[in-house]
Amino acid sequence: MAQALNREGLQPPELSGSGLWSVTFVRGVIKDDIYKAHSFQELEALVAPEVAARLDQSLSYGVWWFNRKRTV
Repeated sequence: MAQALNREGLQPPELSGSGLWSVTFVRGVIKDDIYKAHSFQELEALVAPEVAARLDQSLSYGVWWFNRKRTV
């Protein structure tokens, strides 16, 4: 995937420094919960009832976590 992005001439985020997409960055994006589609039922268990009441049950949502430290 990173090679395809580089071949197509798509610019990576400015943070990369090298001017090329890295496999590590692309893998991290794919695994990040913000880009993964979560069903209403999955989110209902994670959020307060008043938040769940405002969500459309037919849609999928990403999750943006706060106050979590990521370690690998």
